Amino acid sequence: CLSAAALDASDLELAIAGLDHVDVDDWKSHTTYSEGYSATHASIKHFWAYVDSLQLERRAKLLQYVTGTSRVPAGGFSRLQGRDGDAKAFELRLRAGGDAE
Repeated sequence: CLSAAALDASDLELAIAGLDHVDVDDWKSHTTYSEGYSATHASIKHFWAYVDSLQLERRAKLLQYVTGTSRVPAGGFSRLQGRDGDAKAFELRLRAGGDAE
């Protein structure tokens, strides 16, 4: 059992708010693709190149736009949660009218 005395302020902040560093490689490795997209699709390659080029603050804003939070859960993207609170991978999917190859 972990006691509150064993936690300092930064540990508590991490547990509550998550990480402020957005690791693009971790994000990519915990992303699923569907409905015509794959990791090798040209649009996906461009997307990740763009994300990788962003400064940390802009990455955090993009993350907030697509997930609802600007911080990565403690434990990384493998701990990302859906609206129902269950663990859910980040997903990119091709929609009708999108950029089919």
